[in-house]
Amino acid sequence: MLRIGPSGCEFRSSVRKWMDGFMLQKVSALLALLAMFASPTMGFDSYWHAQCIQRVGEQFGFAEDAWKVMQLGNFSPDFFGPVADYASKGLKGSELDLLNQYQAR
Repeated sequence: MLRIGPSGCEFRSSVRKWMDGFMLQKVSALLALLAMFASPTMGFDSYWHAQCIQRVGEQFGFAEDAWKVMQLGNFSPDFFGPVADYASKGLKGSELDLLNQYQAR
């Protein structure tokens, strides 16, 4: 209940309490979003995959260009996979059929 006295102190106090609660909600929501989206991203690091492919390629006598192509081939599904998923879900039926026909050639 708001009571506005001669100085308006009670009103300002009520507004300040409301703003503090609002900021707490915003900060909590931000932390929840960061925890939800940052955790999987931070867990994936392509550096180790690239190093592994380089060492295996060198072990089997592949030229530098060859194991770099292998690195690119290993990285491409991780990079383009979400784009392909988005395209397959976002395209209309006829557009997706045309894209599948183009890929089949």
